[in-house]
Amino acid sequence: MRPVTQRAGLAPLAIAVRFVVGLVVLGVGAGIFLALAATRADAPRVEHREQATIVRTMTVAPVAARRWWEGFGVARAIRASDLAAEVAGVVEERPAAIDAGAWVAAGDLLAALDGEEFRQRLARSEGLIRSLEAELVGLRVETESLQETLLLAEEAVTLTRREVERLRDATGRGAATEIELQRLQRDLTGFQQQAEEVRQRLNLIPTREARLEAQIQSERASASLARLDLERCRITAPFGGVLQSIDVNEGERINVGQRVARLVDLRRMEAPLRLPVSAIARLRPGNAVEIEAEGPERRTWTGRIARIAPEAEASTRTATVFVEIEQEPRLEGVDILLPGQFVTARIFAAENSEQLLVPRTAIVGDRLMVVDAEGLAQPRAVRVSYHIEAAFPDLVAGETQWAVIEEGLAPGDRVIVSNFQDLEPGSPVRAAGDGDGAAE
Repeated sequence: MRPVTQRAGLAPLAIAVRFVVGLVVLGVGAGIFLALAATRADAPRVEHREQATIVRTMTVAPVAARRWWEGFGVARAIRASDLAAEVAGVVEERPAAIDAGAWVAAGDLLAALDGEEFRQRLARSEGLIRSLEAELVGLRVETESLQETLLLAEEAVTLTRREVERLRDATGRGAATEIELQRLQRDLTGFQQQAEEVRQRLNLIPTREARLEAQIQSERASASLARLDLERCRITAPFGGVLQSIDVNEGERINVGQRVARLVDLRRMEAPLRLPVSAIARLRPGNAVEIEAEGPERRTWTGRIARIAPEAEASTRTATVFVEIEQEPRLEGVDILLPGQFVTARIFAAENSEQLLVPRTAIVGDRLMVVDAEGLAQPRAVRVSYHIEAAFPDLVAGETQWAVIEEGLAPGDRVIVSNFQDLEPGSPVRAAGDGDGAAE
């Protein structure tokens, strides 16, 4: 029982010792900390600066930029003709070289019809003309004869009238009988009737002559028609071009109006193009046009505005310009624009003025970012006049979409063309290139 009493007495002493030891350890640690804090070296102070963003820029400068508009349309041949038969007949000839796709010159024979009927009509009319002309010559001879007969009859009337007057005087004196006077008066009446008959026949001569001349003119017209029909039996190309189709063969009978062939002249093409009405005020006949046809390969042609339609389409707010394209389809290696092809076109304005351009992608809304004199990005409000598609490698290499700036920029301004979406107004920037990517 005694040992237990001793152990219970030692417990408060152990606790006190442990407490004192802990205080000593803490004091030693605090002293070491204070010693270290007193002997530490101060860290150098570094001023905080915002990191500059690397961007690409371009320097604004005036460049010659021609405005253009895009139009759409379908090409067609200016000269294309469906050749139809003007007379009925049997096809007696079709040249072997005449077939679809063949090139023909103006005047080349496409088909010939049997013209025997028209030759017979022509011969008959020419024969009648010769007969009527001969009758007309005889009528003129008859006129001369009647005029001489009338002259003799009038002389006989004059002489007989004098004889009657003389015999009447003699009868009054008893030197002649009444019977002689009556006989002479009968002779005078006969001469007068003869002269009157000749005079009437002469009066009818102009009517007969006019009728003969009318008949001659009629037969000459019939002969001309027969000759024309005979010529129409030969169906020829009215102009040079390509045969789209040939629709008759030898031995076939064709009627008036039946199509014989379709001929297309590919040397002069036309494309009616729809454009915004706002473009019409800046366009004139003669403006240059670049035509491009749809297809796997890019094929272009150059044309000119030939005329401009006077009325606009209210529902689409567009107007039509007619563009003419000249080409030489028979030259080797030349692309041919065909009728019916859908085409797109660039119609250029006549003037070619200097403009301030920036890449279209550099503008967001109506603003872009520029670099000020302190190297900070600043927003700039601009007004865009229109957009163009072209290459200006001296401004930005590889860029083809541009905005023409009407207000807000001046030559020498530096426009940020990359990474501008991440910039805030006043952000420092560092240019990595000036337009062509070279180090600024």
